[in-house]
Amino acid sequence: MGQTTRLMPPLLYCIRYPVKPFLPFPNGFLLRRPPASALATSASALATSVFGYSSAIRASTPSHQLQLLAKSHRYPKTFTPVANAHPQSGSSGANRQIISRAREASRYFAILIAFCACSSAQAQTPLGRQQSQTKAPADDAGAASTAEQDLQTGTELTRQGHFREAIPHLLAARGRVSNEFAADFNLALCYTATNQFEKAISILTALSSAAHPTAGVYNLLAQAYVGNSQSEQAFTALQQAAALSPGNEKLYLLVADACMDHQNYPLGVKVVNLGIENLPHSARLFYERGVFQTLLERGDLAATDFAEAAKLAPDTEIAYMATAQQNLVEGKIPETIAAARQGIAAGHENYILLTLLGEALIRSGVAPGQPEFAEAQAALEKSAAEHQDNSRSQIALAKIYLMAGRTDDAISHLEIARQIDPANTSVYSHLATAYRRRGQLDQAQKMLEILASLNDAQAAKIRSGPTDHKPTTAPSRME
Repeated sequence: MGQTTRLMPPLLYCIRYPVKPFLPFPNGFLLRRPPASALATSASALATSVFGYSSAIRASTPSHQLQLLAKSHRYPKTFTPVANAHPQSGSSGANRQIISRAREASRYFAILIAFCACSSAQAQTPLGRQQSQTKAPADDAGAASTAEQDLQTGTELTRQGHFREAIPHLLAARGRVSNEFAADFNLALCYTATNQFEKAISILTALSSAAHPTAGVYNLLAQAYVGNSQSEQAFTALQQAAALSPGNEKLYLLVADACMDHQNYPLGVKVVNLGIENLPHSARLFYERGVFQTLLERGDLAATDFAEAAKLAPDTEIAYMATAQQNLVEGKIPETIAAARQGIAAGHENYILLTLLGEALIRSGVAPGQPEFAEAQAALEKSAAEHQDNSRSQIALAKIYLMAGRTDDAISHLEIARQIDPANTSVYSHLATAYRRRGQLDQAQKMLEILASLNDAQAAKIRSGPTDHKPTTAPSRME
């Protein structure tokens, strides 16, 4: 079909995580899906944040839809649990400074957004059922009060992304509180966030059997099934969610992100196809499918989807990003640079376009002392500063610093990227180079050994898996 011989990696905004899957590329790796703001959807549209992390969210009462309020990167500025124990307003505003905590929180934080689809769940669940199941005897008011406090504590910990710490409190609250749905749903969310998929599936299956199941429950169930490698069940759950809310774009995007994170690209295409059937004018869905097609080495199909995404949302942030992605897939570096510059000049200075610009300038062969080199460095420094948990920006900036002879700075940024994405082979190839330049040969050799181990594991996975379940290029190599 005339595909290019080597597809360039797509840079993506995503709903939920990384621990985003690393797909080894010679010059870098994956960023993810376009931002919610790109499509100018309604204020209550539940989009997700860049790179797999949900943006700041605020909730008023459980019967109100959660609203996307900010464009934070990995570290959400505010957290709102899927189901609040009590009506609340405002935000927590806690800073996320520990990368290991942020990675866990981000992995499934956008699952919180799934409740946006079912934020009226309590209204849909008969109040009498909620209360009759959990109402405490009059002489046990103290125990009931403790249970309600456990629910409130578990809810707050969930809001802050402390999923493991929330679980004991939510378990203690189950069956003993007035809002049983909140306890169950938030517990299922925490189980999904901590990779305890079977426990999440058990709870969500029970919730989906209620008299009035919601799209949000089915959607979170689909994500848990993806995490548990149950593709058929995941798609069935998504179909059930879509049957209840076919025009809800986020339902498809959340499950597509789960597929991306677990490198199940064929299922990802199937998920997005279902979304496009119901939302044929969704630029985000075409963009997402272009990403999956790229990862499946379907260059022509990817380029077509990116072009359609740009066509559906002309002169928007997503249009510039899709155009840049299309050119990047086709290996058209000057055109990628031009599209990124145009988007930034038009006021869309998001970190994805900044990273695209910096990466493309590096690939164009810029050298220290040239204006274009300074432009690339400035773009990547701004991207990395604004989103310190963006591993690709950290690696790209490290490349610039290595080119400029700033080895110590390069290592600092590469070690940050390593904490964010420890399975990313590109991190170790560049760290080996940097440590060798600094004369730390033992450390350089250690990085090469880790790199070889990761490459062997990836190669074994490709050999044992289906032919279309693979990265787009060969494992990363020393540069």
